[in-house]
Amino acid sequence: RDRNTTNGKITVPVAGVYMLEASAYTSSGDVFQQAWFTENTNRMQYSDWTANNQAGCNKIQVCGMHKLDAGDEVGFKPYGNSTNVTIGDSVYHTWFRVTLIG
Repeated sequence: RDRNTTNGKITVPVAGVYMLEASAYTSSGDVFQQAWFTENTNRMQYSDWTANNQAGCNKIQVCGMHKLDAGDEVGFKPYGNSTNVTIGDSVYHTWFRVTLIG
């Protein structure tokens, strides 16, 4: 995988089925309404996760299997009221994983 440190996207090296997993967390207490994966510049189908707008919904997770072509660029987009997403090294922080499964 080739990871772009500027935009956080990953370019997949070979065609296949990939498991995409991601999580986002904001420490500001703002609410996430939704998150999704992107393929190249497009929002991927069947990759959304929608949260309710309750106070304290400051963490969102999404996962799914997707067929990708070699050279496709994938990313993760949390969406909501927060513009301050905390990145850290625990399960409660923002991360994105791409795994080739077949």
